[in-house]
Amino acid sequence: MNNGKLGPDPLVKIENLTKEFNNKIVIDNINLTIEKNTITALTGPNGAGKTTLLKIISGLIIPDRGKVELKTKTGLVYNSETSFYNQLTVKQNLVFWYKLYNRHNNKNIINEIIEKLELKEFTDIKFEVLSSGIKQKLSIARALLSEPGLLLIDELTRSVDFISSEKLHNLIVELNKEKNITVFFVSHNKEEIEKLSNKIVYIDKGRIIKEEIK
Repeated sequence: MNNGKLGPDPLVKIENLTKEFNNKIVIDNINLTIEKNTITALTGPNGAGKTTLLKIISGLIIPDRGKVELKTKTGLVYNSETSFYNQLTVKQNLVFWYKLYNRHNNKNIINEIIEKLELKEFTDIKFEVLSSGIKQKLSIARALLSEPGLLLIDELTRSVDFISSEKLHNLIVELNKEKNITVFFVSHNKEEIEKLSNKIVYIDKGRIIKEEIK
């Protein structure tokens, strides 16, 4: 375990992070660094605090104590179909989120992301009829709208078939290598973790119990 010590090129530094909900400690004095251009897996049992940690890093949840130092913008990929509009098409959903992010400096980014994620054939298809794999790709596309240096992913391939999982794995590696996007992802899939990650962080009961550098 690195106990929060700075690596060769840290992109994120987390110090003494603590969060409670209803008098229950969910994140318990965590210290962690995420190095630039790496793919780090976060794993542990249900209720260990994985999703809460992702949301704190992304800024969606404010910690009670401690701090998160970020040197880049973040993009959060989370499994919440209710955050998309069922009656809107793939492109319409992306345009909505683009405007919500108030992005005006790169108006070609939607088409660029659609091309990159191989979503072109689905642009005019409504969200409600998309497969789980395409919905997950759309979640990644939305996260990329902010042009992040850090991609935070909650359960990359949950409810996704084998072929779609392979495509998502290849996409993550490609974004990491070609776009220099650092990835921090939650997974319970041991094979996926071994295949993708440079580092594995194990969390239980809100505490990091081990870090494994590969």
